[in-house]
Amino acid sequence: GWRCGGVEYHSSQFAAFRRAVGVDDAAFMASVVEGATSEFVSNSLGSARTNQQFFWVADGRYMVKSLSPYEVEQLEKILPAYVAHFEANPDSLLTRFCGLYSVDTYEREGEQLPLDAAAARLLGKDKTRTYFVIMSNVLFSPLPLHERYDLKGSILGRVTKEPSDFRKSELVMKDLDLLSSGAKLCMPPRAYKETEGRLERDVAFLRSIGVMDYSLLVGIHFRGQGIPGFNRLLNLIARHKNRAIFGRRRAFYHLGIIDFLQPYNTKKWL
Repeated sequence: GWRCGGVEYHSSQFAAFRRAVGVDDAAFMASVVEGATSEFVSNSLGSARTNQQFFWVADGRYMVKSLSPYEVEQLEKILPAYVAHFEANPDSLLTRFCGLYSVDTYEREGEQLPLDAAAARLLGKDKTRTYFVIMSNVLFSPLPLHERYDLKGSILGRVTKEPSDFRKSELVMKDLDLLSSGAKLCMPPRAYKETEGRLERDVAFLRSIGVMDYSLLVGIHFRGQGIPGFNRLLNLIARHKNRAIFGRRRAFYHLGIIDFLQPYNTKKWL
């Protein structure tokens, strides 16, 4: 048989973070615990190499992602500065980590031990600890996204090998895919300056904590493609103002900076 128990880490700091970004605790818990989760399958080879697990909560607002011990250590290390950055910059484009948790599972054939006894008496080989973070879905939108890009500002290996079972709207493409398409992210001057400022502040923060490897995740909705009553959705879109940007040429963008907890090492070079 098996039993499991969970732990929440740094609850007061994450509560302060949720307040800074306007996340109501009751609504957050309702999103996380109500309904079934669904697994997110990435077409990224990097995700496959790290053997990480990703799940959407039922309403799609948050993602549950497993973390390596290194990523847990990194998140705990940067957490005070991370919370302070969002308190000063609530419109930050950085991934919003709303809570850090772990689950221990214990298994020993033929025994049914209470959880506290299991935690005290079972050997390490009988226990599996999984760390996970609950974070906001960068691309959560009331509108369907027609294209998605994971951009690093690099061209080495930055092309997507399209799996046969992925629709284009689900495929996460990369820098060379964007360059080869000839497409550009076109924004009105004011939106461009605001977005540039947000990116500059976030990159300066990442530089201050010694992070050099991250991605800009971009989701694009092309206005008028199969969405009746588009104007009726503008009020919904306004709720996403910290992530969503109206672009020129009938485009609508969602942006977020992701994957800044991963180590930059020889695996990245390869």
